[in-house]
Amino acid sequence: MNEEVWRPKPGAMVQIWDYTDKTGCEFVTRIAGHGSIGYVVKRTGGTDNYHPTAAGPIFEVIVFNKLGEPTKHNVWHGWLREIKKSSDIKKVVDTE
Repeated sequence: MNEEVWRPKPGAMVQIWDYTDKTGCEFVTRIAGHGSIGYVVKRTGGTDNYHPTAAGPIFEVIVFNKLGEPTKHNVWHGWLREIKKSSDIKKVVDTE
């Protein structure tokens, strides 16, 4: 069994996923790109520490809207989910 923690690499397909808990919080907003599917372009900053409580690395992710127009987001590594198959994609549920 592979115990290695996943690390984003250029070309990896990812979903931007903000794990903010909205329970009981009226004004919590999600990060830009929440729920979007895209590709890691490159590392753009942050530290080398991948611990969940550390600043950690930040990656540029390119996503495409419904018209195929690209948008780039700089995303903290903890908000990236690796996508290997379609069932890995989480559905965004609007709670408003």
